[in-house]
Amino acid sequence: MLAALLRFEKIPAGFCYQKIFIGSEKILHGLNGVFLNEKWFRLDARGNVGGINANFSINEEKLAYKIKNEFDGVDYPYVHSKPIPEIIKILKNYTSLDEAINQILYQL
Repeated sequence: MLAALLRFEKIPAGFCYQKIFIGSEKILHGLNGVFLNEKWFRLDARGNVGGINANFSINEEKLAYKIKNEFDGVDYPYVHSKPIPEIIKILKNYTSLDEAINQILYQL
């Protein structure tokens, strides 16, 4: 939704992903990229809840989740122009969120 709103205002925006762990749960986290001042910035529109500070800043990246490499977390550095097609396909083909997430993470 944020990418659509930014694009409506003629601000280049795209989609970014992280593979994170919350406890022992492996999660695919989506965020946005926005092009400002000749540079891409990643931002997280999820809001600040429960001690998470993801306020947007051009001085330092403030994402909701920090990658914990010791647990195989991955911070995918790309800004995609549209959602990854495999993710959309999986979300359309699975009735259970758990099944969809497991399939997405298996492919990444």
